[in-house]
Amino acid sequence: MDKMNNSTAIALRTSDIGAGYHHCSPDISYGCTVDDDQRSIPKNIGNILCLPSSTFFTVTDSCMSLLNSGSSQDCQKNSAKGFCSNGVAPTCNYRTSADADTKAQWNWVVNYTGTDAVSVDCNENGYQGYTE
Repeated sequence: MDKMNNSTAIALRTSDIGAGYHHCSPDISYGCTVDDDQRSIPKNIGNILCLPSSTFFTVTDSCMSLLNSGSSQDCQKNSAKGFCSNGVAPTCNYRTSADADTKAQWNWVVNYTGTDAVSVDCNENGYQGYTE
């Protein structure tokens, strides 16, 4: 596994046996997009935002609510956890739609609030919800 410890990156991983991570690193001016190139549907997807190990972060209330969805249930644990040492991630995998025309997206919004400090917001669309 390619651990991301000193850079900002977004990553996803399907829960398929032997599945690899798909990730990218945004620069200061532009974001980046990670797509799972698997075509069979539906999929259970783990999402994660990696931040440099020295970065302090806060998470908005709405994002924290989304990240914690399913945590009190017996959900399928996020398959992307462990990709980085300083990360923000939902507790559970999220399940894509059975409709191939419905694209699932997990969006991370990172706002720099000071030296080595960021505020993180997140949202999703196109997912059925967390995987039970």
